[in-house]
Amino acid sequence: MTFDKKILGSVLKEMRARRLDYENRAALRREKIYEEIPRIAEIDIELKTTALDIIKSAFNTKSDAAPMLRAVREKNLALQAERSELLVAAGYTFDYLDTHYDCMNCEDTGYLGDSPCACLVGQYSKAQSKELDKVFPVGRESFDSVSLDYYSKEKAEGHDISPYEQMEEVYNYCVDYSEHFGKASDNLFMTGGSGLGKTLLACCVARVCAEKGVYVIYDTAFKILSSFEEDKFSRDIDSGDDSVSRYQECELLVIDDLGCEMITSYTTAALYHLINYRLLTGKKTIIISTLTLGEIRRKYNEQLYSRISGEYLTLKFLGEDIREKRKFEFK
Repeated sequence: MTFDKKILGSVLKEMRARRLDYENRAALRREKIYEEIPRIAEIDIELKTTALDIIKSAFNTKSDAAPMLRAVREKNLALQAERSELLVAAGYTFDYLDTHYDCMNCEDTGYLGDSPCACLVGQYSKAQSKELDKVFPVGRESFDSVSLDYYSKEKAEGHDISPYEQMEEVYNYCVDYSEHFGKASDNLFMTGGSGLGKTLLACCVARVCAEKGVYVIYDTAFKILSSFEEDKFSRDIDSGDDSVSRYQECELLVIDDLGCEMITSYTTAALYHLINYRLLTGKKTIIISTLTLGEIRRKYNEQLYSRISGEYLTLKFLGEDIREKRKFEFK
């Protein structure tokens, strides 16, 4: 699993703060109980001693350590039982002195060995979804809020299918794509006129993937290519702006409004480099544009056209601007 370093760092910082708070609370409880029930302080010292005895026995290769290990464990259990009885007799729960973490599996470290714990993945997914909500131009829209009623059921001019039928297929594909997103998923080229729901469906896909823990970035072609230019011309190598690497390394990149940016030889080369790099490394990309494949060929170059036409699944959006229909409906 790949993480956005910025979001991951923020999540781990919060987890460390909570972990420290829980440990400090447990320390205060121990201090209180040790004063109130001195025998428990003695038991805790003995328990630490038995732990050292177990370690010593494990390295005793001259004789059979099993009997000693059993005796140490029995003593340990007896001490723990006495400790619990003393706590309960004084009106406390048997685990009153334990440190109570949010996740007892990883003790709020976020990791089980070298692998991320499920609690970290869950908190990261929530944090990433919040970050995406800040940049999505469609707010909190979801697949459930998408209505196909705005699309005509009459055959579209030059097509053997109606906008409604076409968009029903596109919608179902996007739902399935988000539910089964993985290494075998397609790269998508969403093309069609303005106001047909391209950005809406792409953001719905991105949101579902993000909620599952997929490393997702949404941005416009203008902002992405501006970052490449800033990275190229910046002389401050310690600026800490890692936008370019984030665009390259995220598991799903949504590039909106392709064709609305200033098209120059540099931006075309940078766009080709980004798309080609992500293809070579198996990263998935969704491109949203009002341009057709033919127009991409004319506006950019043959190489970029070849990558998108040959390596991307094209989803055509048909119909009239549904944003205008919705505006009229709410007047």
